[in-house]
Amino acid sequence: MVCRADGLLVELAKRRFGVATWEEAYCCGLSYRQTLRRLELGVIYEAAPGALVIGAAPKTWEQEVAIAVLSSGAGAAASHMTAAALWGMLNTSGGRVDVVVPRWDRNHRAFNVHESLDLIADDITVHRGIPITVPSRTVVDVGAVFRTAVPEIYHRGNRLGLVDAESVGAIVRRVARKGRRGVGPAKSLLRSLQMFPDKTESWAEDIYLKISREFGLPEPVQQLEIRTDDGWFVCRCDFAYVTNRLAIFIDGFEYHGNQRAFQVDRMQGNQLSQIGWSYLRFTYWDLVNRPRYVVQQVASFLA
Repeated sequence: MVCRADGLLVELAKRRFGVATWEEAYCCGLSYRQTLRRLELGVIYEAAPGALVIGAAPKTWEQEVAIAVLSSGAGAAASHMTAAALWGMLNTSGGRVDVVVPRWDRNHRAFNVHESLDLIADDITVHRGIPITVPSRTVVDVGAVFRTAVPEIYHRGNRLGLVDAESVGAIVRRVARKGRRGVGPAKSLLRSLQMFPDKTESWAEDIYLKISREFGLPEPVQQLEIRTDDGWFVCRCDFAYVTNRLAIFIDGFEYHGNQRAFQVDRMQGNQLSQIGWSYLRFTYWDLVNRPRYVVQQVASFLA
């Protein structure tokens, strides 16, 4: 028999993709016995220990995230790539769910559980009804699982007004320690934002960074080693847009002005094409005399 408590529980669960907890059912007015009865009738079902789902709620990836977080105990939150997707800093969703917890019970789960020794209350907020790591913490955590995605995730978040260099820097300073995964990519990001010196290797590369930022291009990864799927080294490019598999080379005469260097450049270009990468080469003259041309060429590939 439907009562007022059922209506309250449904309204609460709607705000979290149809997911609630036993405690929330009790707070809405359902006793333990009444909740069991609704489980027997199939009105609700327990998708994981502690996570109840309203039977009529559509199954979505976001619902999977809510189930994973609520069944992981106190202090758990959506994290890493999952948090980036929920915040809109990653243009994808639907993958295996990432959850961070202060302490892990080591039970087998159908999602990725990351135990953290430096997770504090300020690192977690609620977004779309789901406990989740704050954007700045998310940027640092992503570096532990997908380091080359950090610049793109940061810049998407920055355009959305979610993160800035100061907030990411505060997280890095707090959690940085030897062996702490994710801090290295975050520090590289901060260097690229000029909180620390850029790690370019020539004045021409400095100019490329300057004009790419002035014209609003995404922040590239600097000095990236590109390898084949089985780990064979192909080349190191000056800049890379990893998501788009686009490598940028800045040619200075001192490095590319002889026959051997010319030959190596062409061989590397062929190898990049074979593994599905595009590439663009610019000269110092291009950067100084026609920066708009450089930006237009890169933007057309990124589009």
